Amino acid sequence: MAKENYVAPDLGLEAFNCPNCGAFSHQSWNEVAQNGPNYFISTLYEGRIENYIKLRYKYNYGQGLNNICSISECSRCKGATIWEGPNMIHPNASIVEPPNIDMPEDIKALYKEADSIVNLSAKSAAALLRLALEKLLIHVGAKKGSIDIMIQDLIEKNIITASSSVRKALDTIRLIGNAGVHPTGINLDEDPTVAFALFKVLNFVVEKLISEEKEMDAIYAFVPEERREKLDKRRGE
Repeated sequence: MAKENYVAPDLGLEAFNCPNCGAFSHQSWNEVAQNGPNYFISTLYEGRIENYIKLRYKYNYGQGLNNICSISECSRCKGATIWEGPNMIHPNASIVEPPNIDMPEDIKALYKEADSIVNLSAKSAAALLRLALEKLLIHVGAKKGSIDIMIQDLIEKNIITASSSVRKALDTIRLIGNAGVHPTGINLDEDPTVAFALFKVLNFVVEKLISEEKEMDAIYAFVPEERREKLDKRRGE
């Protein structure tokens, strides 16, 4: 497959793609806490992970201990990831999944630019991903226009169907991306995780409209050329 599964780093997860080595790996967790002038390191065993997640936004745990930071260690590379509250502060790496390898280069550039600023401005990142979608729709055959009209054009050309998950994904990026351009009732400042989800949605669209088509074309090429030409003519292509 063109796109591998990716699990973004998140506080308390037992496994995710390590921001140090990139591999999907088990994480061992420790907490650094302070009690007066003293500092403690305690292991967060797997059985405590769920309870820890529930308490992760609280710095006082009722024992006079204040959380300083949390540390996860990758079982593959032994690299450390450091968390302050729910935020990863080391390494200074993206937690967004990589762009699909079949994503066109101009769209990939917008994807990476959005990735570089999403922590600073979720609205700006969403607006860039909306622009990336606009370019992607033209790439897959839509007649240039507003994104809404281009989506409808793809439906009329039978490239997608109105009830498909792809259509829903396209409208998701269109509507949430609009929040970066003008008010839509979606507040990305209050919930920036929505903007992070758009990266996954754009990759999903590329997977469905480009990668899967590419893979099927490669398989179809095993059919003798003469038979393919007859079939294509018969099917009206």
